[in-house]
Amino acid sequence: MAKEKIKKANGADSSKSDIWYKVIAIFIAVVLVFGALLAIIKPTGIADYVSMHTTTAIETENYKFNNAHLTYLVYYYYNQEYSTYSQYGYAQSAGFDTSKPLSQQMYWGSATQSWLDYFLEQAIANLSKCLVICEEAKANNVSLTEDEIKDIEAQVAEMKEYAKSQGVSVGQMYGSKGIKASDVQYVVELQALASKYAKQITDAFEYTDEDYEKYYGENKNTYLFADYYSYTVSATYDSKATDDEKKAANEEAKKAAEEIKAAIDGGKDFVEAVYEYEKKLEEEKKEEASKETTADTTASSSSSSTTEEKEKTEEEKKEELKDKVLTENGTYTKDDEFSEWLYAEKAPAVNETKLVESTDAYKVYQVVSLPERHEYNTVNFYAITLSADNYKATSTQTSEEVMKETAAAVQAKVDEFKNKSDKTGEAFVAIAKDFAEDKYVYGSDFMENIDKNTVDSQLGIEGFDDWAFAEGTKAGDIKVFEDEDKGIYAAFYIDGVGMPSWKVAVDADKRAADYDAYYEELAKKHTVTVNDKATAKID
Repeated sequence: MAKEKIKKANGADSSKSDIWYKVIAIFIAVVLVFGALLAIIKPTGIADYVSMHTTTAIETENYKFNNAHLTYLVYYYYNQEYSTYSQYGYAQSAGFDTSKPLSQQMYWGSATQSWLDYFLEQAIANLSKCLVICEEAKANNVSLTEDEIKDIEAQVAEMKEYAKSQGVSVGQMYGSKGIKASDVQYVVELQALASKYAKQITDAFEYTDEDYEKYYGENKNTYLFADYYSYTVSATYDSKATDDEKKAANEEAKKAAEEIKAAIDGGKDFVEAVYEYEKKLEEEKKEEASKETTADTTASSSSSSTTEEKEKTEEEKKEELKDKVLTENGTYTKDDEFSEWLYAEKAPAVNETKLVESTDAYKVYQVVSLPERHEYNTVNFYAITLSADNYKATSTQTSEEVMKETAAAVQAKVDEFKNKSDKTGEAFVAIAKDFAEDKYVYGSDFMENIDKNTVDSQLGIEGFDDWAFAEGTKAGDIKVFEDEDKGIYAAFYIDGVGMPSWKVAVDADKRAADYDAYYEELAKKHTVTVNDKATAKID
């Protein structure tokens, strides 16, 4: 089975392995994210510039980072975090205020910790780990290739062009005019080297089936999944309610939850029991409303309600309710009463129910399937992907026309490939290289041990699961997917089955744990010195 990772057009390793994701988290992604910084930028004079570049912040025997490098990473994190919180509307509540220096933007309302403190701590830890791995890489004669360096140089050049188009300097994108593109490139190159060698470390770990079973047994609940129904009955009372009124509301909620549980224990379907309860509540609300409103309002309300009832049938309502109360592939949660019950050594029976009490709420559960590990095999495949957003319009064609033309051409190549007797994954992804890069940007990849529970989110290809994990799908099968709405065009070549799903998860966690242990030994071998006086000058 092929193990080589095929590189994308830009030369970056594009493996989608969950194993690597767990390890690479110690570094920033080796890709530059552009976006003009919105925080106040401190003016940088010649003295400040010299100080930033001559003050060593972190160092090991053969490598060092100065304050310019550290400042870049602090504001890299800032740009990322601020952008994310802004996207979801939490920037202000998180304490971001771009009218103030970063040192005055307080971390989630803290009176003592600023976002500068938070990002600085992250950056120091990140760069310290980076230097440890770089030292070990050097000791083992591992370095970046010319192609890898050229790829980083191309990214930096693109960053400089972006900054220019925005009317700012590279430094203004990352917190200080004293930061130059060469500072960014230095950090990215060392992190690329650290990432490269860290991957070599994790790839070198070898495990037997006994190793997997042992690790699984020691962490069993982590890899078990169960289906169950759950429904919460909450006590409701006015904000000015007395203790007696609160107590009465809680007793009423508990009684309702117990009645639902009793109905289910008596043989009633979970969804049916909950539906009847909610229907009863709705009728009580209508009756209460009818007492408080005028006859005209009541008639109007009744008319609206009737219209709404006609829009959805009872079966449709129950189906919607089922989606809300059914949890599929639920996982274990430590110290959670229901979870500890469901995942206990002496497991409950299928259809067994449980009532869990919490403050002002009573939750009814029913077991649908007992905890078990996912035994089905994952898949390995080669892919050619093209995105409409990346298609480059020409003087005579729109981007849509370029996409359509290219898609047709790739389809023809795929059809031609299907008839070959000596098909290989490498030859399949090479199809993409037959097309002029000045017209579009393509991606080619080898993905292994891909789980059907995550593939949709990774690829965004509707219908992929139904094909790739179908009983009849086999090695050598090829399928083309096109999604005009998402602007995605993709072709896939099945290389074969991967490890069982549970083993993929165990492998990822074991490699991450073994890497952490390995790193701890390296940290003892390669001393990192952090200059606190220097890092205190970051602002």
